[in-house]
Formats: sequence, structure tokens, C-alpha cells
Amino acid sequence: MRIPFEDIDESKLRGAAIIVDVDGTLVHDAERMPEERAQEKLQALVRAGAVYLSSNGSNRQRLASIAA
Repeated sequence: MRIPFEDIDESKLRGAAIIVDVDGTLVHDAERMPEERAQEKLQALVRAGAVYLSSNGSNRQRLASIAA
């Protein structure tokens, strides 16, 4: 079952460690920043638990700007 990122219910993840794939999930592969809806959902997840970003991309600047 695949759940769109924006549809994740963060209230069910309180206190959890949350791993979010950046490439193709949080951010489209060619983009530098998430869309506004994805940014809002990421902030809600941060409030719910510890969020870790995962990327197999080699552009560390891109990942750092997303994490900020």
C-alpha cells in the first residue's frame, strides 16, 4: 500500500523516528526544494518525532538546503 507523503497522519507517529526519502518522495528529482504542501507536512512530522532525511544523491548542498 502506497500512501502519498502529504496524506501521512503525523498524529499516529508521535515520538517515532521518521525516515523520509528525499529524492522522488519529498522533492521531485530535478527540484531543489519541496513544494509548499510537502514542506508543511515535513514540519508537522518534525513536531511529531525525530525526522531523518535519506538521499542517494551526491549533491550535499541540495540536501542541506532541504534540511534547513
